[in-house]
Amino acid sequence: MSSRIPFRAIVLALVVAIPAWAGEPRDLIASNARRAVQRARESGGSGAASVDKMRTVFVEQMEPLFDYRELTMRTLGVHARKYSEAEVKALTGVFRDFLRQLFRSTLLPKNTFQNLERVDVTDELIRGRYARVATVAMVRRENKPETLPVVYLLVNTRDKKWSIYDMEIDGYSIVSNYRAQFDAVLKNKPLAELMKILGEKTRNLVKENTAGSSH
Repeated sequence: MSSRIPFRAIVLALVVAIPAWAGEPRDLIASNARRAVQRARESGGSGAASVDKMRTVFVEQMEPLFDYRELTMRTLGVHARKYSEAEVKALTGVFRDFLRQLFRSTLLPKNTFQNLERVDVTDELIRGRYARVATVAMVRRENKPETLPVVYLLVNTRDKKWSIYDMEIDGYSIVSNYRAQFDAVLKNKPLAELMKILGEKTRNLVKENTAGSSH
């Protein structure tokens, strides 16, 4: 199972995600972006340990905005109906742990944060319980501006808060990417095998992250 998504983009996607529930989706993303960019500019230090700390902080700040169950169900796709609530809950936990480590291992060093100028919300579409918020992250390198589109897909849950269930980063959807990989495994193997694969990948990422922070 591959984890290849253009994660040059992940760091810019994550900086938008600071906990806040009030307001419509556009306001939620815009207000989070302003606070996140400010925190990024205030980030300091050097060396692997400092970078690892920033990675961890950003993942922890991002996580409350995600609806991991919704993300998991959508990633399962047509296979979701085959499993009990208990099985889905178990997979959600394993997939969440994998994504936590994946985000940590793929965040770029602090010079990316230092070069991040702002995140602009460019569009919002709301249809019932679902919303799509388009943003553009602005980064300046060697006095040359770079832009990166990040689209957030949100759902309004039963407790009336908006949660992210997918991101399209530079045109790549997290759900679509892993749906294809889940499908390839589940066509011929039991759910336990998928969870085993994810667990092994998570443990490998933990080792990588731990080794990286020690240098």
